[in-house]
Amino acid sequence: MINNTLNEIKNNAPCAPKTKLDCESISNQMEVETEEQRCSTDKKVASVGDNMQVDVRFRPLLGEEVGSHKPIEIGKKDLGERFDLSIGYESNRPVRRSMKEMLRAKRKGIKLEPLSGLMKWKGAGFSNVFSEENDNLSVYQRSVEPHMNHIFNGKIVNCFAYGQTGSGKTHTQLGYDKEKGLFALAAQDMEKHLAKVNEESRGPEVIIGVQMFEMHYKKAYDLLDGRKECFIRENESGYVDYSCQVRQEAEGFYVPGTIKIAECRTAAEVEAAVKAGADMRRVGVSNVHEQSSRSHAFIVMSLRSKRVLEAEERVRICDGAVAYYDHKSIVAMRNKWRKQWTKATKELREARKEAKMNKAIGGKLIFVDLAGSEYGFDGENKTQTPEEKREARAINYSLMSLNECFRAQHEGAKRIPYRQSPLTMVMKEFIEPTDSRTVMLVACSPSQQHVSRTLATLRYANLVAKRDLHE
Repeated sequence: MINNTLNEIKNNAPCAPKTKLDCESISNQMEVETEEQRCSTDKKVASVGDNMQVDVRFRPLLGEEVGSHKPIEIGKKDLGERFDLSIGYESNRPVRRSMKEMLRAKRKGIKLEPLSGLMKWKGAGFSNVFSEENDNLSVYQRSVEPHMNHIFNGKIVNCFAYGQTGSGKTHTQLGYDKEKGLFALAAQDMEKHLAKVNEESRGPEVIIGVQMFEMHYKKAYDLLDGRKECFIRENESGYVDYSCQVRQEAEGFYVPGTIKIAECRTAAEVEAAVKAGADMRRVGVSNVHEQSSRSHAFIVMSLRSKRVLEAEERVRICDGAVAYYDHKSIVAMRNKWRKQWTKATKELREARKEAKMNKAIGGKLIFVDLAGSEYGFDGENKTQTPEEKREARAINYSLMSLNECFRAQHEGAKRIPYRQSPLTMVMKEFIEPTDSRTVMLVACSPSQQHVSRTLATLRYANLVAKRDLHE
């Protein structure tokens, strides 16, 4: 195309010597513009695919699985930025013989026995594949740490663990014994950056605000505030707002409730807050192990301005007082609190304006520990109480709703069924293509006993990975 344009300019030029120079400059300019357009297109394509990252982690075999169950064969192929994953497993169903072999046996009158052989599953597009040799630190360094700068620039990063019950999701997110979880390792990096920000900035003090809540059945509970019930509602923008039960002040009026924010300045304070919340979390006996998570847990770690937090609390108190005394028709007290409300809202506007000068404020890191899917044929313990069966059905329904969102996104559906369950309403902002970064950490069991659940988990994870490649 460039050569044709160059020849056309040469043929129509009134002056040959000048036209030759002009044509060369035009040709060079067009080549530069074409290169810039190509680079910008590549950057645009790369930026779209950077939203979602799908990582797979296989836990080690547990004590009772080492001798009794044969592990599945795991193979991975490094393609640079992506991994291809293959799973070899023994099929529970007989493997069909070829038609040629069956006809030959029929002619000779030979009875063929069913074959039992090794089956294979293959998937592509995974960002990382972790084996049993990788600890939580190596998972953090390759899955979460590369996105930490996104948080320090005021953006949102989400990391949710997905997989069957007993696959190691809680161990990865929250840690176990002396091994720190991903949230604790991230808190250490946030503490280092926080000290630097507060030292260089002359603005308000920046702290780490920690919130932790769980979703059990169709309700949410604040784990840092005595498991008070929370309310999840969709706003006019299509996203979810969270609120909590109202509280009564000493003066008698009521204040609108919010999910409690623990103000932390060090990683140790963050770990203490999360540990207190984890102790309040709903756990129970599953078919796989005795300390199974029976709810979906959310840990929100955000960089906040302490001045803004204090101003927001004062505005909420004034709101409650004005509404209370207005309802009671106590004019003097209503006017008194209305003046305080005016002063508090002015201070809040000034605090938010001051906070905007610090680009780190507003950055948010969210860890989600989803409860694992569970079915009657998982494990050897097949006796469950009616309550445990109801819990399992509710967990399976919410996870199936999430799977349907994955499938709809992969198929390019115009309508994604986010409103099918409260879990998908909350997870909408995590799995939708936005400016935020999302890490889907797929936890799998290497035991042959759980191969059917492992394959189901990997198939849905592969839908997300392939959607990322197509974008």
